Amino acid sequence: MEIIRENTGEMTAQLRIKITREDYLERTEKELKKLQKDMVLPGFRKGKVPMGHVKRLYGQAIVVDEVNKMLSEALQKYIDENQLDLLGYPLAGKNSKPFNPETETEHEFRFDLGLAPSFELNLEAVSGLTYTQLVPGDEDIDKEIENYRHQFAQVEPQEVSDENSIFEGTLVEVNENGEPVEGGYNTQRAFHLHSDMVDADAKVAFIGVKAGAKVSFKTVSIAALAKFAEVTEEKAQQIKDRLVFEIEEIKKEVLPDLNVEFFNQVFPHQNIQTEEEFRKEVGQRIQLGWMQRIADQRFLNEVADRFIETHHIPLPDEFLKRWIVANSEGKITQEEVEKDYDKKFAKGIRWELIESKLREKAKMEITPDDLRERMKRDLIENYFGFLKYSPEGDARLDALATDMLKSEEQARKVYNELNEEKLIVYLRDNLQVNIVEQSINEYFDSFKKQPTQVGEQETDTPDNAQ
Repeated sequence: MEIIRENTGEMTAQLRIKITREDYLERTEKELKKLQKDMVLPGFRKGKVPMGHVKRLYGQAIVVDEVNKMLSEALQKYIDENQLDLLGYPLAGKNSKPFNPETETEHEFRFDLGLAPSFELNLEAVSGLTYTQLVPGDEDIDKEIENYRHQFAQVEPQEVSDENSIFEGTLVEVNENGEPVEGGYNTQRAFHLHSDMVDADAKVAFIGVKAGAKVSFKTVSIAALAKFAEVTEEKAQQIKDRLVFEIEEIKKEVLPDLNVEFFNQVFPHQNIQTEEEFRKEVGQRIQLGWMQRIADQRFLNEVADRFIETHHIPLPDEFLKRWIVANSEGKITQEEVEKDYDKKFAKGIRWELIESKLREKAKMEITPDDLRERMKRDLIENYFGFLKYSPEGDARLDALATDMLKSEEQARKVYNELNEEKLIVYLRDNLQVNIVEQSINEYFDSFKKQPTQVGEQETDTPDNAQ
């Protein structure tokens, strides 16, 4: 086997790989013998099919397969040994000829390469940007305090229900006459009327009732019903309009007053004495979650645009256009690439090159502990907010996070999210950035009022976020 490199442009090259029959003969013979050993054909015992017959049936396919493996290995070895920094992956050369192992004793394969450009990062050139640090407003703090009050409330029996009641009883599927369906859904359940799960209109019927009442039950969504009733969403869809709650017991919450005793229940060992100190601590602990990520993503988009504007990064355009079409597996046409190349494809590739250099410069490292803590944060934000200040809850979150990260797909998702977060922190701390604080409502109101520019990607807001 012989490999010859020829530069075809400033950032393109072609590798010519010459292969003779002697190069692949031993490998193909070995594969044919393995195939013969396991082959079963009518008239022959297993492993006794004549080699000539095996070759006639599968010889050419085996040769093509082994040659492809040899080419892949040779390409990777050449790229590694010569430390080539490629864009995309090698493409079959435009001037390549088809390989016919039956008529050729040697063949030259050609591969076109796109080489990454050389450029230096200039962080000082990227300036005049604003990073928005979201902070909870009074409404957010009030809501969180109310959640704490419910968390530490005392529970006692109640004769007539109100908006803070807890109901225990049976959730029953009924027919059009309000009678229980034979063999239908029927399960003991309990819920708090304060919960966001119950439909707002349905809540009204639960106020002012006594034990023994049967009240129509509706949730805010099919997903909420499926979770509460512990059924599939398909089953929840079937029963959603045919449920009543047979109230067996009503309890009431006695919410704690905002006093020192309550402050110490919520934040033990911190010696909080005033409501002002308490509100400050609550504000610092509110998980901003997806809301801060929206602000961070807008900041990252602006940084990317500014880097691309201020850094001249040439690209092997014709090679990349071919590669984009090939890599799309038929989903993108040559015409679409030509139309969107500069504004979409080339811009994305340039940012990937810049981003790679930024990560290298920042010496970013993500440890298994980092992944587990990030996974725990996701669990708190989306499912288990009530566990975030409990030592027992932390142990449970550790176990859940460790188990979920066993999934390669989940681990990759969390890794990518954490990688982006670390990049944003590095950019915020190392570029000339004006850091401002805004309440959540102020921030989203400010960019809701901005006119959408042609071609500008929409950003999720509280009104359209999923």
